Amino acid sequence: MEPVRERHWLIPTALLCCYGFLKEIRPSEPFLTPYLRGDKNLTEQQVDNEVYPVWTYTYMVALIFVFVLTDLLRYKPVIVFEGLAYIATWSILLWAYGVTMMKLMQFMYAFATSTEVAYLAYIFAAVSSDHYQQVSSYTRSSLLAGRFVAAVIGQLLISFKVTTYRGLNYISLTFVSLGFVISLFLPSVHKSTYFHRDSPEIQNSPATDDTNQNPPQVPSALRNESCCTDDNAVLSKPPLRSIKERTLSCFSSTKRFSHYLWADFKSCYSNRRLLEWSLWWAFATCGNLQVGNYIQNLWDTIFTKSGDENSTENVYNGAVEALSTLLGALSAFLIMFPRVDWDRYGELLLGVVSIIDAILLFIMALTTNIWLCYSFYIIFRASYQLVITIAIFQIAKHLTLERYALVFGWNTFVALVLETILTLIVVDYRTLNLPADTQFLVYGGYFYLLGTAFCIKAVYQAGQQGCRQTLSCCHGNNGACLELHNRVPIQDEDEGGEGEGGGAEQNLEEEEQEKGAKEIDEVKGGDTVHLVM
Repeated sequence: MEPVRERHWLIPTALLCCYGFLKEIRPSEPFLTPYLRGDKNLTEQQVDNEVYPVWTYTYMVALIFVFVLTDLLRYKPVIVFEGLAYIATWSILLWAYGVTMMKLMQFMYAFATSTEVAYLAYIFAAVSSDHYQQVSSYTRSSLLAGRFVAAVIGQLLISFKVTTYRGLNYISLTFVSLGFVISLFLPSVHKSTYFHRDSPEIQNSPATDDTNQNPPQVPSALRNESCCTDDNAVLSKPPLRSIKERTLSCFSSTKRFSHYLWADFKSCYSNRRLLEWSLWWAFATCGNLQVGNYIQNLWDTIFTKSGDENSTENVYNGAVEALSTLLGALSAFLIMFPRVDWDRYGELLLGVVSIIDAILLFIMALTTNIWLCYSFYIIFRASYQLVITIAIFQIAKHLTLERYALVFGWNTFVALVLETILTLIVVDYRTLNLPADTQFLVYGGYFYLLGTAFCIKAVYQAGQQGCRQTLSCCHGNNGACLELHNRVPIQDEDEGGEGEGGGAEQNLEEEEQEKGAKEIDEVKGGDTVHLVM
């Protein structure tokens, strides 16, 4: 049977975009902290230091299982589970009470958000490679559009007092339920990156040389084929043998998965440029997630200091999230047009932007002006979207599509490990248990250290580049002079005026200089290139 992705690429793309748009319409999210402190009657410390950290811890662990199961189950079941997890999250938010149940809510929410890997990877297995650029743009745009619409709806309904925070949660539950229904109609796919590879990919994998020399023997049970074609032979085969074959097939599949995964991992991160961008990706994503998770707590603290904690008239959380999403998408789009040598200036950009973000976070932590905090948060989020887009471009230059999914998943996992450590030290009620404004001082210091490290690396790299260019120029233009300078002694002024003899030696030196320069010119191109490289 011809695969679905070869016959119709519009159907899975349209369904996935529709699902992505609907599941992101959660207008209650920008107002989660006021809802928990108001309707659920939780204290600031319970929300900040007990409930929210559960998401970070669970997300890190869940991502490991999701990464493996997404490939093993071939995407669609994991997407369906994402819809179910969102429904469970908002059901708990609406009808459960107490700190323990809110922790369970964050537990389910972590599983829901971690499965976004399947959403991003599904479309590349469902359509042909000719449409990759189109569908990746469509699916990403649908997510951003859903988030923007959700934030606008939430802000308008709250500002005009059409509904309450609880009403926003009912709207969120409705849309994630519609998204779950759409996910049921997604076409199934028949291949994946590691567990369900096409035969030519298995035999000709570029991961390692020994793969081609000793291709793994794939049992017939793994290929979804019958072990025997004769009915009598099937009946005569004992059940124990069948179970044994299935077990061996499972072990063989797992072994091949580990082999290809490790080979691809080593191949990807051996590239120095890719490693540098990936390091910034992981560290900056950690900080960005932490700021996004606890920014509502900071806003709530500022409202408390100003005496407006129970008022909804000046709460513009939804508008701020909508504007930050819009500017982030716009900056990510516009950065495609400038022609910049990011291999040369990329490290400097990473360092400067990180230091600017640190300054923004310091001011946000110290100010009591909510509008200043809103404005700097928008700039912070937009700057992250700008630079992470550049990082994606730079990483994608060195990778095939399948390896890009691996790098994306690993970078995200490292970011979550860092975020877990940061949460455990700074936020958790069993450790420092810092208030929101003090937390943001720590996050500012975190970005300052990150930016300083990349700026130092950029200056060091620029110094090395300048030295190489100087040596290259010297080797190309003055190589003959330097060589002759070592061979022919320099005459003093007194000795240089020895009549005709001195003049003859000078003419001889000039002739040898010209001859040496011609010889150098003949080999200059290859030597110069060698030094630059």
